[in-house]
Amino acid sequence: MTDILKIFLAICLFQANVIFAQDNGLETEDITVVKDYEARIADAQKINVNPSINDVDLPTPVLRYTVPSRLMELKYPPHEMKPYAMPKVKAMDYNDSYVKLGFGTQYSPLAELVYINREIENLEFGAFYKHFSSYGQKVENQKFRDNDLGVFAKYYVNKVILEASFHFEQDVDYFFGYNQEDTSFAAADIDHRVRELGGNISIQNATIGKKNLDHKQVITTSFANDNFKVNEWFLNYRADFTKVNKNKHFFHILADVDISNFTPSAPDRGDLEREIFQFGGDYTFNNDDWKLTAGLTAAIGDINDNQQFNIYPLLYTEKRLYENYLIFYSGWSRKLQKNSYLNFAQENPFIHYDIFIENSRIEDRMAGFKGAAGQFTYNARFSNKVVKQMPLFVNDSLDMKRFDVVYDKNTTIINLNLEAGYDWNKQFRSLLTFDLMLYEPDGQEKAWHLPLIRTNFSTSYLLKEKLLMQAEVFGVAGAYAKDANGNAQLIKGTADINLGASYQFTPYLSFFSQLNNLANFKYQKWYNYPTFGFNAMIGVQFRY
Repeated sequence: MTDILKIFLAICLFQANVIFAQDNGLETEDITVVKDYEARIADAQKINVNPSINDVDLPTPVLRYTVPSRLMELKYPPHEMKPYAMPKVKAMDYNDSYVKLGFGTQYSPLAELVYINREIENLEFGAFYKHFSSYGQKVENQKFRDNDLGVFAKYYVNKVILEASFHFEQDVDYFFGYNQEDTSFAAADIDHRVRELGGNISIQNATIGKKNLDHKQVITTSFANDNFKVNEWFLNYRADFTKVNKNKHFFHILADVDISNFTPSAPDRGDLEREIFQFGGDYTFNNDDWKLTAGLTAAIGDINDNQQFNIYPLLYTEKRLYENYLIFYSGWSRKLQKNSYLNFAQENPFIHYDIFIENSRIEDRMAGFKGAAGQFTYNARFSNKVVKQMPLFVNDSLDMKRFDVVYDKNTTIINLNLEAGYDWNKQFRSLLTFDLMLYEPDGQEKAWHLPLIRTNFSTSYLLKEKLLMQAEVFGVAGAYAKDANGNAQLIKGTADINLGASYQFTPYLSFFSQLNNLANFKYQKWYNYPTFGFNAMIGVQFRY
């Protein structure tokens, strides 16, 4: 750890000298190599590189009735169509500060308060508080509470942007996945409270200068614990520099230092200390007909005094075959995925407090076609992904209401993804996505709780820039769980409809409503944990 800290301090001192010597830059996009665990391995992720083929980069429409995503309970969102999406609706000029109140079935109150102040020149600051909870009545202890509050600020000085934000979040869930015909628990005996205090401080250039050098540096920290005496913290420093030449050549350099510590509930297991230092870069060529990105990143890891060294390549190509109608792209990348207890618990709140944490390594090979023809956009992609130490959730055989994390040594994932969008007119648009996922685990019988098929069709209609109506038909099937005897059990799939609407009554006052799971299917995303079934919410939002 001593050597890592020395390198870290040396880089910080070097970057500090560079920052204030620069008065120019170009907005760039980070390529993340170390990141926290995401519940499912992202489906053949597009490799976002700087820049894109801009003349057909149509941004995704901002059509939001802002109903809490957790109310729907199925966290399988459709892919964002980048760089091809449907034209955005003209934004309405409202104040950013707002108060939102809502109430739904299963006794679900919603409250959001956001305050943003831009009255001081070159300074923007604010605060927020958000609460959402639900109390089901038909299943004992089927309830949860989420609270999140924080402050943030942004300051412009000498062509440099300084930003800082801090937040505190507490999620409370209950282990209600037990046989309730002959068992009962008091809520206080089976609750799971996860708390996090985190923040980040960043500095970056605000303007484009003659030297075309862009820089950004971020320090991020997080402290998390739960009511079972699990503790986890991390400190991350990342620096990115991009040099642009003739708007065709882009040279990117990154440095990343991540230090973390995980203290499990079982005192005899000891702490898990991880220090990961990364340094690398990539080169991008883009002349609006060809795009090529190639890079390498070296990662040096120290995990409980066990030194590790790896090289992670990045290669991405994109070729316009026929104007905007047909573009071929392909990519190959390897990266390190840092898993953490906090992200496991956020994805599966019924997780066991005594789990093991291991990092994953992902190799992704993908190719596809995308394009736009008039109002029609599409993206067809095939990918082959290999994940070493892939994390999967399985029920604890001794306590089926809790989930352990198991790691498959070598999992192959084959994914066919199809996306199509059509903009009928400026107010009416539709999007269809389909995913077929084939998992070939090496040590586990199944890729537990990961579905074989996911499909989603959504459509929205904006009437006179006042009334937004949205409908969604989704389906998911093919996931397996492990029962108490260790046998694979197929989780029943589901297909259902969600409806939503929001009405802008005045520039300051709007109303929203949402109907989810109209067929009242009580799907089990997690084995033994049925969802609420049908749920609804209505609410009001006031901007000031």
